[in-house]
Amino acid sequence: MDTTVELKEIFAKDIDRRINGVIKAHDDRDLSQEIDEYVLTNEIQENLEKFFDAYDDPDNHVDTGAWISGFFGSGKSHLLKMLSYILGTVPDALIDKNGVPSIPSRERIVHTMMRKAHEQGNLELEGLLERSLRIPATSMLFNIDQKADKSKQAPLLFTFIDVFNAACGYCGGNRGVARFERDLDANGKYEAFKQAFEAHAGKPWEEGRDEAILWDMEIGQAYADVSGTAPQHDIIGRYEQGFSASVDSFTNDVVDWLGRQSPDHRVLFMVDEVGQFIGDSTQRMLDLQSIAEDLSVKTNGRAWIVVTSQENLDTIISDQNQRQGNDFSKIQGRFSIKLKLNSADTIEVIQKRLLDKKPAYIPELEELWEHEHDNMRTLFEFNAYTRFKNNDSGSESDFVASYPFLNYEFGLLQTAFRAMSDFSMF
Repeated sequence: MDTTVELKEIFAKDIDRRINGVIKAHDDRDLSQEIDEYVLTNEIQENLEKFFDAYDDPDNHVDTGAWISGFFGSGKSHLLKMLSYILGTVPDALIDKNGVPSIPSRERIVHTMMRKAHEQGNLELEGLLERSLRIPATSMLFNIDQKADKSKQAPLLFTFIDVFNAACGYCGGNRGVARFERDLDANGKYEAFKQAFEAHAGKPWEEGRDEAILWDMEIGQAYADVSGTAPQHDIIGRYEQGFSASVDSFTNDVVDWLGRQSPDHRVLFMVDEVGQFIGDSTQRMLDLQSIAEDLSVKTNGRAWIVVTSQENLDTIISDQNQRQGNDFSKIQGRFSIKLKLNSADTIEVIQKRLLDKKPAYIPELEELWEHEHDNMRTLFEFNAYTRFKNNDSGSESDFVASYPFLNYEFGLLQTAFRAMSDFSMF
């Protein structure tokens, strides 16, 4: 194994394949690979069992919030993403421009995870995954820090409104247009209006609504056709001027929409990086707490919020002043399912996802360990003033799984990231 070609040959998977070093919640270009290569570590299995125990419980109408915490690189976004696709349909990632599904089906994703759980001998998790597949749901996956317009008042609430509008098939970029569509739908005229608009404008409503200001006359004529009234002007402008939002009105819209679905249908807001977004903003904390509380109570447990944060809930609270801490502590009751990820698990993920070896080369690596492990212990003996231990050169199994790296190198890189984060470099 002296040359690069020989080194590449020892790995079970092509090391030149595209690999996302950072999993992004909103990016589904490599979703199939992310699912196939997802590693169910012991910690992940325990967290999934904890979550599904609550999610699959038909009598659970209270614990409908989950808080995923962990340091940079611990896999928070990846776990959130997997949960989102396991639990429900993601509306904005279903069909590509050729009319072909752009992501694997929910059934395929769940069965892949069931197979992984079975291979780990975890029949309990396998059963929980299978049971969750029988619960219909719509899942909205988004990064709040990227999606929100922070220059506006109540950016968290408005972002929830926008992503929910889009999930319902309404306009996700203009709340006035979405309210107009919702009112038409509530009166059973939405589909007829879309047909009438296309007849007058020569283009589908889904294309025209983003430039509604250009189609004022056609919108007025289409509305007149379906309502039996005289043509009106500036309908969208009036909706935009009259639009107002509150947590109460938003959650009422969710309740109304769920009322038109099957009785067991659920809606899931999967929000990445919420801890970073709310920061020290008391108002954003209260908005999140109010949304979670209202959704849980009004929907009788059919609406869920799952969030990620680079800090755990207790740490964020301890960093606030007393008044902010009291405000933020109220959120704990709505995010009672706490899933904590340990960066140490990253080593297992790297070993199994990236550094897995072909069986034919394992005896050769074991022989290399036998010849060199005493030398490695001499080379990598750390003193008492470092965080690394003298046994960080690992065992034979560690050496084979991590080759061509040594275990201490993973911890060193994580320590570097942690120190960079302390200085706000992320």
